[in-house]
Amino acid sequence: MAGILKRVLGPVQTTTTASATRFTVGDGLAAGGSGKNAYTKVRIINISVVNTHTSAVALNASIGADGAATRLYDAFSIASKGILDRNCNLILKTGEFIEFKEDVGSKLTLIVTAEILDVEVLT
Repeated sequence: MAGILKRVLGPVQTTTTASATRFTVGDGLAAGGSGKNAYTKVRIINISVVNTHTSAVALNASIGADGAATRLYDAFSIASKGILDRNCNLILKTGEFIEFKEDVGSKLTLIVTAEILDVEVLT
């Protein structure tokens, strides 16, 4: 049985040049929110990033706490008004999260789409 496709993040702009957790598996129906169900396993299938700035912006994206060993993108340069649109096949389980950081702040718009593979019903 196929999972449910869902936009789990965004569109939302980064707000700081510090790493910020943007989606946590098991954190309710919406990123950072709570609901009657919690995702316990997801497959990230697409990450889209739009640069709204007039200059190039560098992006870091990590699974888990930001660091060289956890980065999916390490100072990846997105051209002015450019788009990063990447299909993925990343499995994340309860408690795992994605962090994003940029070198300018409030210039990148993020959208993450996932396939929900397992859901826990909360009471």
